[in-house]
Amino acid sequence: MIDKLKWLVSFSFDPWDVATSHPVLLLLGAVAVAAFVVGHFPVIGRIPMLAPYVVLARFVSVLVAALLMFLIGFRVADNRAERAQMQFDLNWQRLQLEQQEASAKDAERLKDEARDEARKVKGEFDDYRTKFGDRPDAVCAFSPDDLERLRKLRRSIRGQGPAVPGLRKPGRGG
Repeated sequence: MIDKLKWLVSFSFDPWDVATSHPVLLLLGAVAVAAFVVGHFPVIGRIPMLAPYVVLARFVSVLVAALLMFLIGFRVADNRAERAQMQFDLNWQRLQLEQQEASAKDAERLKDEARDEARKVKGEFDDYRTKFGDRPDAVCAFSPDDLERLRKLRRSIRGQGPAVPGLRKPGRGG
């Protein structure tokens, strides 16, 4: 029982949808045509049963025709508004799709750049490994003789005298 009540409460009822539906518009059109025939054809006005309703039928035909025009106008306007909203939604979705495609292209480009950078770094690492990998002391590529030569060079530059033959102190001429 409660489920049926929930369904009834959740049911959305729009009276304008009902008022502008095809069956209602057809029914109003039929009433307008019948009232017009009764009110405006002189042959029907001479029938004794319908004679008192001729004036009322004329009024009803005008009233129903006005109501029919209003409801058709409302339906047309509602359809236009709905179409405009759908067009807006479609354009919005297209814009989002274009942005997502651009983002996907950027992501693909960045992924390719990262892959290229990783290949470059891997290549440099492989070069380092092939050059220094089989040496147990690959931390320092200099031999003890190379280090001693660098120390002597530094001492000579600081002014401790020429430790390396033929090396002059900087800043002195000739």
